[in-house]
Amino acid sequence: MDWKGWQRRWDRQQERYLPYREQSLEALVRCVEAVVCGQGRVLDLACGCGSVTACLLNRVPKLQVVGVDIDPVLLRIARGAFAGDARVRWIDRDLRDPRWAADLEPASFDAVVTATALHWLGESVLSRVYCDVAGLLRPGGVLVNADHMPLRSEVLSGAGSRLYAERFEAAADREDWDGWWEAISRKAGLADALEERERRFGRRRTHEFMPRSRGMYSISPVQAPLRRSFGGPLMKRSSPQ
Repeated sequence: MDWKGWQRRWDRQQERYLPYREQSLEALVRCVEAVVCGQGRVLDLACGCGSVTACLLNRVPKLQVVGVDIDPVLLRIARGAFAGDARVRWIDRDLRDPRWAADLEPASFDAVVTATALHWLGESVLSRVYCDVAGLLRPGGVLVNADHMPLRSEVLSGAGSRLYAERFEAAADREDWDGWWEAISRKAGLADALEERERRFGRRRTHEFMPRSRGMYSISPVQAPLRRSFGGPLMKRSSPQ
């Protein structure tokens, strides 16, 4: 099976809904690149089929990456796309489970990254995940969350919405979410993963599985635990004084 081809097809489908996805991932990679200085260890949260990991390794080949996700189909694609690559390890975990990071060594990652995923976690779960992440980062490590959040300024928000609508319309000819899942469901060798996905998510789509977090639209509810955990700027763990 052409796992890398399915990974690329996933990326193209995602760009239909996220016109600035490529630019967001580029910014994420640059942040990590600035911290690791050529080599290091990265945790990819809600890694899906490994798109973010692929971007990171293309730019920083000496990275070691651990990818975490709950979707068995996307994890199957990730494992296939990186088969034989000793730099990558994939873990099937639910971030809603407080024990999701129990076997990950504390203070062992230079960066934790995630893209367009954590806004589906509930507010209390999101706060706890951020605290978990703080414990996994080495001093000076960074959390890079390439997610989309509304701007507080009505002027900027309106301008952004109009620009987004233009980009979205330009990508309307791309395969959509339903089309991608319908296509992958017809591929041989995925019956067990698809069955497990159905068991976990039922008939609800993955992006409807977890409620939107009000905390991602108004960051104040999670600022306090973030500041306590990271001890300084929200996106960087400060070194001990």
